[in-house]
Amino acid sequence: MDTIIYLNLFESKIVFADKNSYETLWEIKDAGATDGIQVDEANGKIYWTDMGRYWVGDVLPKNDGAVWKADIDGKNKTLLVGNGDIYTGKQLCLDHEAQVLYFCDREGGRVLSCNTDGSNFKTLVSRGRRDSLPVDILDQCVGITLDKKRRQILWTQKGPSKGGLGAIFRCGMEINGGDPERRDDIEVLLDKLPEPIDLYLDAENDILYWTDRGKEPEGNSLNKAKLDDSGLSNYQIIATGFKEAIGLERDGDNLYIADLSGALYKFSLSTGTLKKDHQTDGKITGLTVMNSKSYL
Repeated sequence: MDTIIYLNLFESKIVFADKNSYETLWEIKDAGATDGIQVDEANGKIYWTDMGRYWVGDVLPKNDGAVWKADIDGKNKTLLVGNGDIYTGKQLCLDHEAQVLYFCDREGGRVLSCNTDGSNFKTLVSRGRRDSLPVDILDQCVGITLDKKRRQILWTQKGPSKGGLGAIFRCGMEINGGDPERRDDIEVLLDKLPEPIDLYLDAENDILYWTDRGKEPEGNSLNKAKLDDSGLSNYQIIATGFKEAIGLERDGDNLYIADLSGALYKFSLSTGTLKKDHQTDGKITGLTVMNSKSYL
């Protein structure tokens, strides 16, 4: 059966559920403060980010975040990045061909990467002052996706809560020995957004989708824009009514969205209709899907 995988933040678990009935199939517990997730079915692996365990309100001021790897059934859990190397692991994306993970560090103000075995960990983009950590909220990086056609990374900086100062950026996937604090290829694609969070790129059609948890009416929304060499155009709000929209994934004609009310939604790209598909008791952050292969 097709499976949806979602992250229950405050219950610290990864839930594998039937994509149609939402019946829980199995769980990975003690997963940390989960945020971003990717699955590699071909190799039977799952990867996720952990925002860390020391919270001051909504701020995570200590460098106790992590990136984890496990078998899809939860066995062989392995720390890939941690031990002070990352503040707040956020959205995560996987280059399946290269076997490289890309992810954002919110309070650390960075875009990072490593191989799927944890090697070759490096900073690709560094925002804000390194002598004043955590970085200013305007410099905090959250969502991420890859534009492999143009060999670029796209990421969000959400800005202050409900502040209308969020933005989407891009730069090259390679740093080639340069200084991540002084990159000259960073472009601002959109700014003055309510509070952009996670990204999904439809690479075939060059359409970027993103969630936004900012102030209504433009915030708590699902959005899209056309991507080309010159940037983003035709920005549209295509759905609203979420309660702190976070996670975003595509499966065929549908976009799946998660929010901090514990709801999972399905948006039809062909009809433009939004449906609340399931309600959980937790706070849901990232999500992804996989096909019918069983790992139990």
